[in-house]
Order: sequence, then structure tokens, then C-alpha cells
Amino acid sequence: LNVRMPRSLMFCYRFLSEHLKFLGDDYGERHACHATAEKTQTMLRAGSIKGIFDAGLHEFLANFIRDNTKLGEEIAQDYRFN
Repeated sequence: LNVRMPRSLMFCYRFLSEHLKFLGDDYGERHACHATAEKTQTMLRAGSIKGIFDAGLHEFLANFIRDNTKLGEEIAQDYRFN
């Protein structure tokens, strides 16, 4: 979970959260997608490779995919992309 690696989940979520903050500042409001992105980013920050494998890689990936899908749906709804 290296924040400096461009293909890492942490790297992507750091920039995704940053851009959602820009949108929130531009529109003057926060939406559900902001909280979801922050929750996922916090989970990634707290995680470690050892912790992920100890808890189960399959479970980690299934939960991440679920949360990532939720975030995409919230962004689409909150910023009217659908």
C-alpha cells in the first residue's frame, strides 16, 4: 500500500479524494461520495500487506470492490453523471 506508487490503491485514492475535495469546494457542498472516499482512504492507510493477508486477500478485495463500486455510483448521483 505504497502511496508513492502510481498504480497503488493508496495513490489512486489520494488523488481521487483530493479532486473530490476540489469539487466540493467549487460547489460549496459535500456529498455522500466524499465520506465514502475518505472512509476507503482511511481503511487503506491503516492497512498493511501482512494485515491484508492475515485477514484474507479475497475478503479485502471483495470489500474494496464493493466500496469502490459504491463510490462510483455516489459520484454519478451526487454530480449528476447518470
